[in-house]
Amino acid sequence: MRYILDVKLGWREEEMKLLRASSPSSSPSSSYFKRAIANANADAHDAYNNDSSAIRVLLNDWPYAIDEKIVHLVVWTKFALEDDPETGETREDVKRDIETWVEMRFGERCGRDNVIWFRNWKSLKSIHAVEHFHVMLYDPDPEFVKEVTRAKGERERDLSIQGSRLD
Repeated sequence: MRYILDVKLGWREEEMKLLRASSPSSSPSSSYFKRAIANANADAHDAYNNDSSAIRVLLNDWPYAIDEKIVHLVVWTKFALEDDPETGETREDVKRDIETWVEMRFGERCGRDNVIWFRNWKSLKSIHAVEHFHVMLYDPDPEFVKEVTRAKGERERDLSIQGSRLD
């Protein structure tokens, strides 16, 4: 977890705790996604990593055996993505918020049919301490991928992945 927080995300654990504590108890994710959606047209960075203190999009480092035209992203959030206490699955209202956010961030540029998202349930998560879900893009423009994975104020960096078509 330290590596993800400190190196990949540049987040402090204290910030996450403070953000979660200050969130409305009914649905913290709903508040943050709705604010991110409302501000989506602010600038190029905010169109993808809106409120960089709460949401960050990165390339997935885990090696999945998938079609080379698919780019696998991870959307990390400092806020909770609430589960239904009875089923253990992501709550329906949270799914709708994620769906709306994903459509605005990726569907408009990549086409709805070229975007899919999923969130692993607890038993499949490799990292439990930081909330996240996955987005897969089919054959996206490599420049778009660089754009959505760059943090606000961050210079463009080499995003190539060994064996990836982004090389």
